[in-house]
Amino acid sequence: MAHEIEVDWQGLHNTFVVHQPNTKSFFSLSDGRIVRGAKNSDETRKFENDTDHYRPVGIVPSPIQYIWLNSFIQNIEEDELKASLQRAIDGKGAFRRFKDALSNHEDARRAWFEYRDQCLRKWLWDWVAEQGVQSKNLPPWKNNSSSVDATAVVVELSSDALQEVIGKFVSDDAITQDLSKALLESFQISKKENA
Repeated sequence: MAHEIEVDWQGLHNTFVVHQPNTKSFFSLSDGRIVRGAKNSDETRKFENDTDHYRPVGIVPSPIQYIWLNSFIQNIEEDELKASLQRAIDGKGAFRRFKDALSNHEDARRAWFEYRDQCLRKWLWDWVAEQGVQSKNLPPWKNNSSSVDATAVVVELSSDALQEVIGKFVSDDAITQDLSKALLESFQISKKENA
């Protein structure tokens, strides 16, 4: 059964976004804080060994990030850019090539970062729940629903496109359909209208 604590949502978000190579970060199951220790330090080993009270915080797993890339690309309307991004994510080094391919497309680049942040926020909410924690407080992004730009437009995700991407990582059709449905229900993908 999940226990309730106040979660340091901003600290958790920042820890997943900003990587500090000489530091390891942990989520405290006792008070929702993020604690850090130098790699290979006694303090870090203490956190690593105390799995009843701390969970390591790292990066979002690559297969999840790859699903986000594919979902975003499926909703690109410009055929040439869409094809370029699809080629970019084929094979090793996909994330770097994807960023490079977006570098000359400011609107698409901005839309990608907005979409990725929405995906990350949803993923963080689920990750906290997976740790056996129910947050007493909402993340700041759930508290401030009025921050959505009035010029944003909703881009509809295709269920078939999501299932195709998820199917590359999950062999069970029922799980693929459930995950696709959950993603479609959870994410509202927006991009700025071209003026």
